[in-house]
Amino acid sequence: MALRCLLLRPSCHLSAAARVAAVGAGGDRPVARHFSVSARRDGVAEVLQSVASSRPVLAVQEGIVSLHDVSGLPWWATVLVTTVAARGLVTLPLGLYQSYILAKFENLRPEMDAVVVEIKKEMSVAVRKYQWDQKRAKRVFNKAVKKQMSELIAQHNCHPLKAGLVLWFQFPFWIGLSMALRNLSWALPARDAAAQLVRLQLAVGGVLWFPNLAMPDPTLALPVLFAVCNLCAIEVGVLSRVQRGTRLQRWMTNLARGVTVIVVPVAAQLPSAVVFYWTISSFCGLLSNLALMSPSLRRAAGVPLSPSQQQHPYRQLYENTLRRIGRR
Repeated sequence: MALRCLLLRPSCHLSAAARVAAVGAGGDRPVARHFSVSARRDGVAEVLQSVASSRPVLAVQEGIVSLHDVSGLPWWATVLVTTVAARGLVTLPLGLYQSYILAKFENLRPEMDAVVVEIKKEMSVAVRKYQWDQKRAKRVFNKAVKKQMSELIAQHNCHPLKAGLVLWFQFPFWIGLSMALRNLSWALPARDAAAQLVRLQLAVGGVLWFPNLAMPDPTLALPVLFAVCNLCAIEVGVLSRVQRGTRLQRWMTNLARGVTVIVVPVAAQLPSAVVFYWTISSFCGLLSNLALMSPSLRRAAGVPLSPSQQQHPYRQLYENTLRRIGRR
């Protein structure tokens, strides 16, 4: 609620005391309850507002305005070029690096299994020799396995946390550009003549059915298109798996689906510039997921072969899609 309040109407923040006073006629008990909820919402809203006016967001804001002024592109093309450049020049290479790390880690599995078997043999000897109880034996075993695994991962330089680089870049950039476009659409934070001029440019800088980028899309086509692109990107990831996902993976997938659907009514009230960026970003994400499945691209990027890599990924994706449709 606080995120929606911040994004949709920057002047909608009321203090906790004002909200308490508005419900004060309901008695002491409701007042205390509304105070605690309002205080939490105000706290989150203040954090988000500080992010929207932070130096990184303002730097992104100035950068995209400079790109528009120097290139002479219309605003819709400026958003498009910025999104495609970020996705193609940064996110796709990071996605290939993620595939590289995960493939190396997967190829370590046989060696890891052999290490576990060897440690089990050594533990059996140690338990008989030193008369360890089960609790101590388990503790020593887990410590030894963890140590050996860490040494193997360090030796092959494939720590799984490195695979998260794409997310560490993508999420802050998504927040920064979303906030920057939101600020530009509402002439924030300065509200001076220059900000008003950019807002007027956005008002006539759209294309197709959304000519006004500073206002929400009246047809709701952009929010729906964003959701469709995002859901397709999620499903491509699910249908391209060789094995059935773990319980955690299935939970995360369902969470991503749910968040996508929930965001649609919020996107319907945001400036079209923000939702257009989200839509292009989701479509680029879909194309990236498809490209990262290509054996040719993976070989060109030096991604090693792994047991989970398919020889004909697109054919497998097509067959899995048909099976899912057939089950319905």
